[in-house]
Amino acid sequence: MEEDLVLDESILDVTPGDYILTSNFKGQYSPEGVESLLHIPEGLDVSQPIPLIVYYHGTTSDFYAYQSIDSLKSWAQQDHFMVLSVQNLWGLDWENRDTATAIYESTLGAYNILTTLIKYGVVNPNIVFSTGFSGGGLVALCGGLASPELFAGVGDFKGNFYEDVVPLFEDEFVIKEVAYPGLLGKSVPTDLNVYLSMGGENEADRVKTQAPQANDYLETKGIPHTFFEYPAEGHSLEKTNFDDFWDTVVAPVLSSDQWDRDDIFDKDANRSVYVDSILE
Repeated sequence: MEEDLVLDESILDVTPGDYILTSNFKGQYSPEGVESLLHIPEGLDVSQPIPLIVYYHGTTSDFYAYQSIDSLKSWAQQDHFMVLSVQNLWGLDWENRDTATAIYESTLGAYNILTTLIKYGVVNPNIVFSTGFSGGGLVALCGGLASPELFAGVGDFKGNFYEDVVPLFEDEFVIKEVAYPGLLGKSVPTDLNVYLSMGGENEADRVKTQAPQANDYLETKGIPHTFFEYPAEGHSLEKTNFDDFWDTVVAPVLSSDQWDRDDIFDKDANRSVYVDSILE
């Protein structure tokens, strides 16, 4: 697809900190590339599998909203995961941008960054999750459907849903691995596990309508999912939401027996055997 990014030595060593990564992919709404923030929290044990949570922010006019993830940083340290917060190009100017194209560019940018992180052993390819809040939830769902071989699951936190957009990401906007054949597994959307949610009376009106539509769509497509409702909550991302996502989507993957496969992981629980051949 696109050439690899050049990664800082600190990232390769999984050194705690915040790192700005810009994709080599450039598009109509991302002429300089798609920006992201990689957050590596303190205290990670690389002998254990470390999930990566890809996160898309909601609708905003703040170009740098992807850097405002204080809650996720706190949860990352508590729950032992890394975060890649990616620009939601659609959410930055949704009234003036073609929805599907802008979402596709965000997901392509994330794909370019993610495959580089996976190739160089920073990220475990089996435990990457696509998540987002509000308008970012729509992007997260589309990204998961477009590239199920890259994502073990989706966290759609109180997200939007458009029935004329989402199906495109199982058809013409599917992202196929071409950068390094064999790096990722082979999967289809029905292999995903999706978390959906919405709040109660104080939830955004559009989400009250669209979240049930997303639930119906996944039901029709036979895609495994769980739909949570939080009657006491409004339109915000809460720790209760994240914990339910973790319990239903992330934890089942971490509890599987795949970590005993020596043919896949040799250096530690996150560095695949592909790393040696790449870095020779």
